[in-house]
Amino acid sequence: MTFNPAPAVNISSSQDTTCPGGTVTLTATGANSYLWSTGDTDAVIIVNPAVITQYTVTGISNGCPGSPDTITIAIDSSLLPTVSISPDTGATICSGGSFILTASGGSSYLWSTGDVAASIMVFPTSTTTYSVTTTDFNNCTSVSDSVQITVSGGVLAGFYTSPESGEIPLTVAFTDTSTGAYSWDWDFGDGDNATSQDPVHIYTDEGQYEIILTATDQYGCFDTASFIISVTEDTAIFIPTLFSPNCDLMNDILYVRGSGIDWLLLIIYDRWGEKVFEGTMNEVWAEEGTYPENTGWDGTFKGKQMNPAVFVYVLNGAYKDGKEIDKKGNITLVR
Repeated sequence: MTFNPAPAVNISSSQDTTCPGGTVTLTATGANSYLWSTGDTDAVIIVNPAVITQYTVTGISNGCPGSPDTITIAIDSSLLPTVSISPDTGATICSGGSFILTASGGSSYLWSTGDVAASIMVFPTSTTTYSVTTTDFNNCTSVSDSVQITVSGGVLAGFYTSPESGEIPLTVAFTDTSTGAYSWDWDFGDGDNATSQDPVHIYTDEGQYEIILTATDQYGCFDTASFIISVTEDTAIFIPTLFSPNCDLMNDILYVRGSGIDWLLLIIYDRWGEKVFEGTMNEVWAEEGTYPENTGWDGTFKGKQMNPAVFVYVLNGAYKDGKEIDKKGNITLVR
């Protein structure tokens, strides 16, 4: 008869103390097969004790069980990793904006968004609190850290002008109607700018000007509003009813005067209906206070001076704003 000695079983562990729920590897040696107090039968098992726990294993060789061995795994909450989020003070962003959050303190992460990367980009549509936990290599999971991202209520730009159009020089008052604005940047469309809330601007050239207001809140969020203002020249035209081409340097030439004019055609007839003069804008128009040579009608026809008489004129043309000019009347020539 042969007697086999009982196996001498020994337990070793990857660590004797772990965090609550941490991972510990237990290894049994000295027998052919094993039975743990956990019900496992492998030589190497992994346990995750939440509290201080004693583990026992019995070894069996050639059908003979040996004396059990035990090991106690202690729990130390100070071994839990500490996770932190950067920036830890949170942030305020503009509506529709994004922000990057970064976690540190562990080897893997789980965000409240479901993301598992250390750094994530968030796109909150309203003020939102984000939290994250981390797990280290021993499967110790931290208490969560959280941070709040505030979404600015935003700024809504708006303004009105008084007047909305007019003739040069045009003084325009701008009134801000924005909500949530902290600063203002006005572009008047003619190269000038202003940063006051309710500026006044003078337009000195005709044209269509797009005014753009950029309103910004205290967090740098901005909105824009725009309006097109129409600035025109003064539309006026004047032709005298009497002139005296007698070389006294007073009213010697008949000029057409006015502003905002695009084109002209002046035709003068005598009392029998014969055309005695015809001139386009370059040939008849003169700026107020000027007396250019070779412009206007000097009271001659075919190189001869006309006798004093009443003549009929027809003046056609258009202003720069598209309005037509259609004037008829009498001109008296005296000497």
